[in-house]
Amino acid sequence: RPTPPLAGRGNVPVPVFWLCLSLLEATCITEMSVMMACWKQNDFSDTACAEEIRMFYDCVAKAEVIKASFATVGRDWMFGMF
Repeated sequence: RPTPPLAGRGNVPVPVFWLCLSLLEATCITEMSVMMACWKQNDFSDTACAEEIRMFYDCVAKAEVIKASFATVGRDWMFGMF
């Protein structure tokens, strides 16, 4: 059984791609922590923590866009289009 190549077209290491995706999994941790601390300090009031909640959701939205673009690049690498 042949082993898959460790580099895509242009010698871009595929493991680097997966490393980037795994790092994205840990994004927004700071924003989530700040939001949860705010809730705890304000008796879990969404109104009092509206700014922290907005910052968390903004971070998640940005991370999803980045992750989607990485997924497209990864698909292209797998099929040799990159």
